[in-house]
Amino acid sequence: MNRLNPILMDPYFLDQLEVARESLTAEEDERCALVVELLPKLGEKHRAVIMALYWGGFGVRAYGRRIGKNDRTVRRWRDQALAELRRLLEENNDG
Repeated sequence: MNRLNPILMDPYFLDQLEVARESLTAEEDERCALVVELLPKLGEKHRAVIMALYWGGFGVRAYGRRIGKNDRTVRRWRDQALAELRRLLEENNDG
């Protein structure tokens, strides 16, 4: 199994995402759908860290141990991924 992608390779993940989305307001659900649509535009490590930390139930330390990276690396990847998602969301809003 690819150590960077334990969540992406789990077929249970998308089912869990759908269950989580059921509790959202219409506006929140629309934003969530947009983020899910934009995730494939991120690089593999950035996509995996966002999915693991925000939907997979992992904390920074636990995910770092799972993929063999230290906390600082995971936080840096998370911050880079969030910045890229913000940029993509802004582009989507402008276009």
